[in-house]
Amino acid sequence: MAFYISTYHDICLQFTYYSRVFLFFPPFSYFLAYFTLYFSINFDFNMGFSLKASWNYKCPKCRHGDIFVSPMDIKNPLNMPERCEKCGQRTEPELGFYYGAMMVSYGISAWLYLGLVLILVFYFKWTVNKAMVLLIFLAVITYLPLLRYSRSLWLHFNVRHSAEEELKQKQLSLESKKEVKENNWKHSHK
Repeated sequence: MAFYISTYHDICLQFTYYSRVFLFFPPFSYFLAYFTLYFSINFDFNMGFSLKASWNYKCPKCRHGDIFVSPMDIKNPLNMPERCEKCGQRTEPELGFYYGAMMVSYGISAWLYLGLVLILVFYFKWTVNKAMVLLIFLAVITYLPLLRYSRSLWLHFNVRHSAEEELKQKQLSLESKKEVKENNWKHSHK
C-alpha cells in the first residue's frame, strides 16, 4: 500500500511539475495523474467494456438490467437499486465507491466546456461574456445527465463483464418474448 501511495504522489508531482500545459491548471494534472496510475495498475483489457451499455445505463455485468431507477426522480436523480434485477450485481460495490465518478464527471465536463468556449471565442469571435452565458446554460442543462453518466461509466470501468451472464439473460429474454407471442396468439384465435 505504501508503494502505491508513494508512486501516486510521485506521478502527481511529475505531472504538475513537468507538464507546461497543465502547470496553469493543477487540478486537471492531478486528475490525469490519478487516471494514468489507476489504469496502468487496475485496468484489464479483457473486461468487455462497452460504451453503449454505459451510455444506456445498463448493468456492466449482464448488460440487461438498469442501474438507475426509472423514471428519474428530480429530487433523487442518483437513485439506484441495491442490486441489478437481472443478475444480482451490486450497484454500489463498497462504501464511497462513487467518489471516482466525481473525477470522471470533472474530466468530461472540463474538456467539453473548455473546448466549446475556446472554439466560440477564437473561431467564431464571440466575446467571453457571451460564451460564458452559453456555457452556464449548457452546464445547467447537462448537469444531471453528466452526473448519471459518470456514475455509469465509473461502474463500467470497475466491474468485469460476464459473457455467460449476458447470454443467459438474452436466452431468458427470448423465452419470455416467445411465451408472450404464444399467449397473444392463443387469445386472439379463441
